[in-house]
Amino acid sequence: MDINSDWMLPPEVHDFLESSFPKGSRLLEFGSGEGTFRFAKYFEVFSIEHDSLWASKLDSICHLIPIIPNAISSKHNQIGWYDIDMVVDILPQDLDVVVIDGPPGEIGRAGIISIINKLPKNATYIIDDVHRPEELNLLKILHEWHGGECTIHSAKYSTGVERLWSSLIPKVG
Repeated sequence: MDINSDWMLPPEVHDFLESSFPKGSRLLEFGSGEGTFRFAKYFEVFSIEHDSLWASKLDSICHLIPIIPNAISSKHNQIGWYDIDMVVDILPQDLDVVVIDGPPGEIGRAGIISIINKLPKNATYIIDDVHRPEELNLLKILHEWHGGECTIHSAKYSTGVERLWSSLIPKVG
């Protein structure tokens, strides 16, 4: 896949997940986009999205949830995160993968810390954009909570831009 949009989830994320999980595994993504269409061909996808335009494009299960201020986001100098009560109400059970690729960086992703104890520790987590200090800090917090194996991966786009994403894989046994 030739990626020209430097903001899109790297195709290497899809390759990594498709080689690590059986078809039909359950995936929750925070933030949807072009990559959601590929996820939906392989995974049972649940999306949480704040942008009604993106939410209306998806054939998979997509929950349109607004961004609102919260204490964790404010503490991290971010605008807000998805409405926490709404997220908790629809949070799927028995997840295999959680992808954190939203909301956009200019809004902030630290709000997920607000629901950290509602998330499954036995899932694999993908955190995109860990080349940015805010996402790298989020990765550190999630890694401390999760306790699994953390790897930072590099992806290079056709434009020459290099980005980093991370995987957080649960401990075996």
